[in-house]
Amino acid sequence: MAPLLFSTTQKRENVPWTRKTVGDLKPLVLYRPTLDFNERPGRNPYQFLENHHSQLFLQLYGFAKKIFAGTGSFTSKRSAWVHEYPEEFYKYVQAIARPDLHAMHWEGLLRKEPERIFLIMGIIMKVIDAKVFSSLMFGASEKHEKALTTHDIDLINCDGFERSEILSRMNEAYLRESAGVPPFFWDQVAKITSQIAILLLPLYNVVGEESAGAIPDLETLTKDLSHVVSYAGWISVMTRLDPGITVVSWLAPGDEYQLGQVNVLHEAFEHSKDRAERCVKRQKGCDKLQKGSGLQRAGRVKLSVTPRIEHYSLHTPKPGALTETRRHEVLEPHVTYYSGPLDPREDAKTLYPLSEYIRRVREPWHMPPVPCALLSAVAFILGLCSLYICYHEMDSRQLRDLRDFLRIMFALFLEQIGLLDVWFKYIGL
Repeated sequence: MAPLLFSTTQKRENVPWTRKTVGDLKPLVLYRPTLDFNERPGRNPYQFLENHHSQLFLQLYGFAKKIFAGTGSFTSKRSAWVHEYPEEFYKYVQAIARPDLHAMHWEGLLRKEPERIFLIMGIIMKVIDAKVFSSLMFGASEKHEKALTTHDIDLINCDGFERSEILSRMNEAYLRESAGVPPFFWDQVAKITSQIAILLLPLYNVVGEESAGAIPDLETLTKDLSHVVSYAGWISVMTRLDPGITVVSWLAPGDEYQLGQVNVLHEAFEHSKDRAERCVKRQKGCDKLQKGSGLQRAGRVKLSVTPRIEHYSLHTPKPGALTETRRHEVLEPHVTYYSGPLDPREDAKTLYPLSEYIRRVREPWHMPPVPCALLSAVAFILGLCSLYICYHEMDSRQLRDLRDFLRIMFALFLEQIGLLDVWFKYIGL
């Protein structure tokens, strides 16, 4: 079991913040930034796409920091996961992130300002990838989308570049008939912006409460978010007008570090590595299955912020020469890391499901503080006795479960006597 690091009480502190609802989003008008649909990728499409994807990343980072940074990391005792979020929010979080057992577990993703910003970026990029980049022509009519899909399926056995060139020509002809702009482009931008805003609204409220209202208003949120979505939509349109092939792929949480990945939060990895090393040193000689292998660790993906985007094109060096395929990396995968076991099987054992963690932090404690403190202290002492007496008869899994139980009882005891925050500061959380 994983330890509970924060209070499970759901009593709110008195802060000057009025929670916003979906109804507050509906009357807001989305803004339309100026986009040049006459522009084309040109003779070096990979450079064109690389430049605009870099600009999209910066724009997305600016939005997430401006809206969700608040006054910094959360300081309240409540777990950030006691609040209700949409089911889709949990789905996206688990698709791009995993907990670090040595650095605040699932809590750090929401409570720590830098991690919260990159989590927001990852969620928005996941939505954009699924609903914008995957479209064969973003903002096109249903009829044209269906025609593109039909041709794509009919040409399944053809060369990939031939298929891509045929579809790009169809899109060029289609845009000439619609004054250069996909007819439903702005409708799709408004729809996706609203979906993302609704998805992030509960977290926006949490940041507002934690920051005593010191965050931008909803109008700013939807305005800046619509700029991000419309720019991503424009990039998608430009990509579909290029005869080359663009491939989008995501690193999975837990993947081991490889060259070509961009670590956007180096200090978080250093903190995780330091905490993991201290933990291993404490456990060394206690776990019969460690035998020194606990020191073999690797950097693993904690949060996948952006995908890897690759562009493939055909190139003929000179007349009469053989045509060759060129690959260019338009966007490198941006990630944060944690320090995990080198053995992937051991690392998989440390993954604690988000649903189970949320269930536990939302369990109300009905027992009064004094009896609860006494009971948790007794349970902690009994657990220590069990560890001392039965150590040689326990396997690795039993020892790990017992250690987690001791952490929970110790944290619960400190919480009831009001020393939990002092302990967090002492251990550097």
